[in-house]
Amino acid sequence: MTQTHRRLAVMGTLLFLFTASPVCAWHIDGHVFCDQNGNQMIDAGDTPLNSVGILITSLTFPPGTTFPATTNSAGFFFVALPDHDDDYRVELTGTGLPGGASTIVPSSGAYGVAPVAAIHLQASAFAATADFLVNGCVATPSPSSTPTPSPSSTPTPSATETPVPTDTPVSTATPTPTPTSTSTPTSTPTRTSTPTPGTPTSSPTPASALLDFQCYEVDRSDAHPITGVNVVDRFGSGMIDLDSRKPVKRLCNPATVNSASPDVPTLPDHLLGYAITRRTPHFNTIFNQTVVNQFGTVVIRIVRPVLLLVPSAKSLVAPPAPLADPAIDHFQCYRVRGGRTSSSGVHIVDQFGAFTYKLLRVSYLCTAVDKNGEGILDPQANLLCYNLRPAGDPISRGLSGPAFTANQFGAATLIRVQRARELCVPSSVSP
Repeated sequence: MTQTHRRLAVMGTLLFLFTASPVCAWHIDGHVFCDQNGNQMIDAGDTPLNSVGILITSLTFPPGTTFPATTNSAGFFFVALPDHDDDYRVELTGTGLPGGASTIVPSSGAYGVAPVAAIHLQASAFAATADFLVNGCVATPSPSSTPTPSPSSTPTPSATETPVPTDTPVSTATPTPTPTSTSTPTSTPTRTSTPTPGTPTSSPTPASALLDFQCYEVDRSDAHPITGVNVVDRFGSGMIDLDSRKPVKRLCNPATVNSASPDVPTLPDHLLGYAITRRTPHFNTIFNQTVVNQFGTVVIRIVRPVLLLVPSAKSLVAPPAPLADPAIDHFQCYRVRGGRTSSSGVHIVDQFGAFTYKLLRVSYLCTAVDKNGEGILDPQANLLCYNLRPAGDPISRGLSGPAFTANQFGAATLIRVQRARELCVPSSVSP
């Protein structure tokens, strides 16, 4: 073999390693919402639609191949696709929709139907989001309002004359559920009501409920600075300000480590990390904190708070609606010292792909935090974050395009999402 042939062979091998990704990494996901408030925009006032049929059709390779799916109770769907470049049409089949319902987002009724472009997957962007908004479906929540009047009709028989007026309230009862459903996504007190029963007191629950997260560096975003956020966690209380120049520093995807939970990457709950620039009062270093998780035990000292992680929705196609009812807490992340470790061959899969890393030293300890008096779902929830070094091909290089996010602080476009920086895993902390 000549030197030229050797070079070509090496270049071909490198090209294959760079572009190859496992089948599970190539996918299209999204949500289907009912336009509950009638404003023809996907926002917090909309409700997810369950059991709606989705059909994804290949347009190029080979054309006509279909991939069906159905939304879950959160209105979410996820379809794994072949690992090669292709264009896809994504549409609703009509299954699970009430009669007379129609799609208003996207405007043409489907992705891949003019004037809305098809969704293109390629090696540098092998994941995409396709969200739908449907009108003519407001009738769906009304059955839930029927039980409400029926209890109110039970007390009414005590006065025989009043049943006639009571019929009038039956119609007024209908609006009552409507605001409650619209407020549910945005109002964080709903989250406070979840922990009240006291379930979080048992420590096994947090270990099983909390997810692993892979966090990517965010270099540029259009997020706005935020000041005067009150926080209370296991280490004390204070008021923090978030960076005025580069507020968002991390995008954390739900991930599965070493194939432990294959379905986790499809979950909608993400975390957006905002940089903390100031805390009042000053935080004093805490020494000799023991942290235990799946990778072993470390003893660390906690230096200062550096990040606030906020539950967020994420899309790679268009601005998403905020999470209707986040299943995870806010977290305050502290810079730590000590805790050097080394764990090789850690295989991580998230919505951006499948990669193998070596875990290096511990970078952050993140504890569940009560933000602005909204409460904590799980007081025992903690994440220990490890720095990552690539340990094989392919190498995560971040996104080629923007990511769109939405949370309690508003919508943000992450203009440059770079490589994975940390793996954050559920951990227990003592004392």
